[in-house]
Amino acid sequence: MAAGDTDISFATAPSAKAAIDTGKVVALAVTSGQPSRLLPYPTIGQTVPGYDVSNWWGVFAPKGTPREVLDALFKASNDVLALADVQQGMAAGYEEVTPSASLDAFGAFARKEGSKGLRLARESLDTAN
Repeated sequence: MAAGDTDISFATAPSAKAAIDTGKVVALAVTSGQPSRLLPYPTIGQTVPGYDVSNWWGVFAPKGTPREVLDALFKASNDVLALADVQQGMAAGYEEVTPSASLDAFGAFARKEGSKGLRLARESLDTAN
């Protein structure tokens, strides 16, 4: 996009940050279902109902990891994400910090997002053939 070779692109906010900040591209919307706290653009879902594709991160452990270990990892991750300098650094790179409310809530979210990703991949293959 920044080189003028492409008219439109979907990109993660961190990967597009420099081009947006320098004015080489014009951001039109965010793909998340909810408006961004960091990027003042409408959501695609305002035009295409139900559209919600977000970039997210999680910490995973092997199946069978003891619950107390998972709880300690979850707490440590959230403690780090709550640090002001971590939040400021992530915000500077257009990354929004939204920790899960609980370990079980994250598991449910990850399963839902994984199912959605598989469904979208299958649908894209079905329409490509």
